[in-house]
Amino acid sequence: MKRLACSLSLRKPCIKALVVQDHLPQALRFSLSVFSSLLTDQIYSLFIKKGHSLDRFLSSILISHFTKLGDFHRSFSFLSDTQNPDIVTYNALISGLARFNLPGPVFKLFNWLRLEGLRPDVFSLSSLVKACENFEHNKIAHAVCLKSGFSSGAFLVSGLVENYAKCGDIVSAKKCFRECLEVDNVVCTAMACGYVWNGEFENSKEVFMEMRGLGLELNEFSLTSVIGASFCVEEGEQIHGFSVKVGLICGGL
Repeated sequence: MKRLACSLSLRKPCIKALVVQDHLPQALRFSLSVFSSLLTDQIYSLFIKKGHSLDRFLSSILISHFTKLGDFHRSFSFLSDTQNPDIVTYNALISGLARFNLPGPVFKLFNWLRLEGLRPDVFSLSSLVKACENFEHNKIAHAVCLKSGFSSGAFLVSGLVENYAKCGDIVSAKKCFRECLEVDNVVCTAMACGYVWNGEFENSKEVFMEMRGLGLELNEFSLTSVIGASFCVEEGEQIHGFSVKVGLICGGL
């Protein structure tokens, strides 16, 4: 704690020097390391007063910082002040909103960026999928992924599969899974877990066997899904033996 306090006390004179020399963009970035919103506000007010404009790079840094703190009021203000914000700038705010499970603002901001003529990328779509909290949200996100040409990527499919399965729509989850062109262990695990959540235990085991057949990495998450689908001691022993073999757990004496 003393070392941290000393480090922070040394940064403030550096920030003051940057302000005196009118290096306000650098002072703004450096102020974030002091963890003082008030200091950032003061420097930003001076930044605007002296006629500086907020570029996309600096805006993304500021937005990312304050969304992590859950300070969306400041984050939205920085976005509004940004000259010609790009998709990276929007993604910084959308991902922060999704992290705090705020589907309404995420969908609103997503529509806003499209009205601005920006094309969502895989990161903005991933945040959209992550923010879904019901079947309708996921259906809309899925349609947007299809329209944008990203619906077959594993990065997005795993989220769509998980969302559909949690809503009880295992048919749509399976359709997403089978249409995925970049199957990996994350997608397969999402599908295996989805089957378990919906009581389709044999199908979960089949996905696990598919993973082994494809040579995909098996981790604690994929093994947990197949454990949930097991009903007999023999199957449990097989999973335990496999876990020991691949080094995920230690064997008993």
